[in-house]
Amino acid sequence: MSDDINRILIGSVVRKTIADAQNSPGRSVRNLVDAGVNFAKGSFQKRFLGDVQTILQNEDSAYYDLAKDILSNVDRHILFTLGMNLGYNGCTKGVKTIRETEKKKGFHVPWALALRINSEEPGIRTEDYLQIFREGTALGVYSYLVFLKGKMSENTEKMLLEVLRKQAECAFVLYTDRGRMSPVFIRAAGGCGNVMIAVPDDEYMAENCRNLRKARMLYGIYSRYGEQERENILNGMWLSGIRALQPQFAFLVGKNEILSQTAQEIYQYVRKVRQNQQHPLICIDVRQDAKFIDQVMSCDGNIFREPLVLELAEDGGEGKYVRESDGQKPDNRYNSLEEVFRMTEMKN
Repeated sequence: MSDDINRILIGSVVRKTIADAQNSPGRSVRNLVDAGVNFAKGSFQKRFLGDVQTILQNEDSAYYDLAKDILSNVDRHILFTLGMNLGYNGCTKGVKTIRETEKKKGFHVPWALALRINSEEPGIRTEDYLQIFREGTALGVYSYLVFLKGKMSENTEKMLLEVLRKQAECAFVLYTDRGRMSPVFIRAAGGCGNVMIAVPDDEYMAENCRNLRKARMLYGIYSRYGEQERENILNGMWLSGIRALQPQFAFLVGKNEILSQTAQEIYQYVRKVRQNQQHPLICIDVRQDAKFIDQVMSCDGNIFREPLVLELAEDGGEGKYVRESDGQKPDNRYNSLEEVFRMTEMKN
């Protein structure tokens, strides 16, 4: 009951801030962060919001420009829904459940779960994905990174968004595969409220970003990087090249075969970009930042060695989940998320 009351109180503050932001975006952002500090209970929330307060003391910070852009050009329903689902359900309600589960059952529960979906199939296994999200939220997982593999048919688009729409308390970052996105799909994704889209840096990137912005979506651009992409990222060329498309987020996704030293160099670069506050976007290394947040959220600081990627087994055999960790796909099949987490914890 107390969680429901807290959500109502926080939700009312967030709604008012979003509504008032049209007149004074900068002041509204500061007020929202100050309110967040007052509501924050966990160490991660307090530390994160404290860092944001420090950043906002710099009146020349590019993050003020980012905040103005988001508040002026992103649909209010999307802002509110994603904000509450990530900020409250993910970082407060969910973390409480995760820590209770870890203490009680003795295995690690990730703060965010990555899924890979074969979108080239004529449809998706709706009930199996609904089961994943039911099991996930019961364990405290409200944030999902969904990686699509292949171009979606119109039927697959509808089925996927219907599944995500039903998870009204969850937040999804949808990483699309290469190719042109249909404006119809973009508008439908915006209607869900709980979906943010990340597009690859391919030849359709500019067109996709224009359509996402026109639909008032929250969106980002991502790059899968390996040794060949290292220099272009570290010298700032990649980030400078996407700024004109006005993404709110820039995601870097390390390939499985990347050298450990390169991964650390990229992550140091990403952190430096955020600290310098010169780009009006949030730069994220998906793997490294996921590991950092996971460690903070866990009750004992233990994490999986590598972020877990889960997908459904393609055949109808026993065990419907197949996991990938460290770029390796084991032959093992799992019947529940709890079994996946328990066995991954044991093997790392």
